[in-house]
Amino acid sequence: MLGPVVIVAVLDMAAPTFLTAWGEEHVSSSLAGILTATDPLFTAVLALWLVRSEVPDRRRLAGLVIGFLGVVALLGLDLRGSALELLGGAAVILGALGYAAAALLYRRWLEQQAALGVTALMCAVSAVLFLPAAVVHLPRHPPAAGSIAALAVLGVVNTGVGYWLFYRLIDEAGAAVAAVITYVMPVVALILGVGLLGERLTIGTVAGLILIGVGAWLATSRRRGPRQPEPASADAESGESDTQPGTQ
Repeated sequence: MLGPVVIVAVLDMAAPTFLTAWGEEHVSSSLAGILTATDPLFTAVLALWLVRSEVPDRRRLAGLVIGFLGVVALLGLDLRGSALELLGGAAVILGALGYAAAALLYRRWLEQQAALGVTALMCAVSAVLFLPAAVVHLPRHPPAAGSIAALAVLGVVNTGVGYWLFYRLIDEAGAAVAAVITYVMPVVALILGVGLLGERLTIGTVAGLILIGVGAWLATSRRRGPRQPEPASADAESGESDTQPGTQ
């Protein structure tokens, strides 16, 4: 179990954390949000090789594309094209690819394990991987109490509890459905921005919200299996059992 946990921890925690943090130093937050939202699309493609049952049908695939267009409309496309920005964007995309691969590998290797135990081991593995860099870059002075509290909340709630709930969602609904939460995050950010920071609500953002809502609904709708034949009636079964071969 430890080997798969280490691989999933690298793909889902350690590598995307570094890649996204470095990438966002060189691209805008809106562009980083759009590039991260490629996660569900990567999940759909990688499912062809990793977990065939996660391959979306046409309805879900349409929902993924519509939802992604909604994220683009919501955040606005901001491309400038310098070399560092292109590298930063590529780093964010690699992080999204890691998220997608990790979710599918979790479904393939660790679905029968307790999500809480898997999350705890992943956090421990990621902490060990980041320990050398943390030691090298220790601050010269102790951080303020508010910074320590913020770091604790980010570590416990946003990482620990967040990943645990995410893997529980994969257990219940599958990796493809769970990946759609990537489309919801910009919506939450928008709501908080409008409600708490007084940011403007434009026509583009409204259109983005509508597209995300429609896309998420299509992408998370369950497949309908083939219709089961209706059981034979009790009278018919009784009549068949009373009839003997050779009798009228």
